[in-house]
Amino acid sequence: MSKERKCHNAGFTLIELLVVITIIALLVSILMPSLGKARESARKIVCMSNLRQAGISMATFAAENNDLLAGPNTTGRKLGQYAAGTPEYESFVNSSPKSPTQNVDWMSPILGKDLGLPANFNERLERLSNQDFCCPSSRVNYDYEYTGSNNYDAMIGSVPVNQVRQFSYSAAIAFHLYSYRSKDVSAGWVTDKYSSANPTETVPTNYAPRAGKVGRPAEKIYIMEGSRYVEAGANGKYEVSLNRAAYQNDGGNCMSYGPATPRGNGDPFKWTGARTNPQLVAGTEKFAYRHNINGKPAFNVVYFDGHTETLGYLESLDVNKYWPKGSAIFRGSNTWDPALQGKMNFVVN
Repeated sequence: MSKERKCHNAGFTLIELLVVITIIALLVSILMPSLGKARESARKIVCMSNLRQAGISMATFAAENNDLLAGPNTTGRKLGQYAAGTPEYESFVNSSPKSPTQNVDWMSPILGKDLGLPANFNERLERLSNQDFCCPSSRVNYDYEYTGSNNYDAMIGSVPVNQVRQFSYSAAIAFHLYSYRSKDVSAGWVTDKYSSANPTETVPTNYAPRAGKVGRPAEKIYIMEGSRYVEAGANGKYEVSLNRAAYQNDGGNCMSYGPATPRGNGDPFKWTGARTNPQLVAGTEKFAYRHNINGKPAFNVVYFDGHTETLGYLESLDVNKYWPKGSAIFRGSNTWDPALQGKMNFVVN
């Protein structure tokens, strides 16, 4: 007697498919946070490497240049004397990969040669922003160029301004200043008096922008994340502008006073609430505090001794980190440092 053999399809039933899909979705939901953390960790490592390179290059520059720091009163001093667009200005800013793009540009003088930057001003600026020296966690592009008015259609060489990334880093400008009591700003110097009013924070009268003058190098921040100019637009949304003016006395696009003593409206550190417990304005973390510690906003810094750290937003408000030893903070209530509230005539240690 012959037996009939029945053939069955080797496919999955609908219920089996749904079970498999559910398991895959569950695995993805478990793995995605870990993958996101791994990506952020990798980006943070690249950012720290950039800062470490800047610290090494700063030390090398100082060793080769009588302990001077590259900045507005040294490498950029001539841009306080040349008017933008003049032959002298054009020749200077386009002469070398190490020529500053504005007087406060510390990057080109110390990194230009090592990074192989172009001598052309606009090409160098675009490379520093988009390719050679940027934090991979930065997702912010400039919205417009400020030239006395807001130009949203500006071109940086052949690149539209809104395709140029906000500079990732700024130097703590106070270490690069002279006291207004010792230098005349009309001669192109940059001092702690950035407006007509007397400053509420000043560097020591005999201070000079030299690496050996800053104070304890392991406690003084050389470079931090974030850069100017960040301001609220007409619709209340914060926008970032590029300002290519040759002479800057408030930090320009390359320096800032830091989160504890922001000057004017352009600094990327936006605070709200009581100064004894300040909080970042919602949505502004992306301009500087791109990383996190235990889920709280944080940014990366390099100190004058070359070591790097990630500082939480409250930890970053220690005014001592951004000013030379012996600087005077006349009113603690003018700062965002919680420890200085209610204090007068504080001397930076």
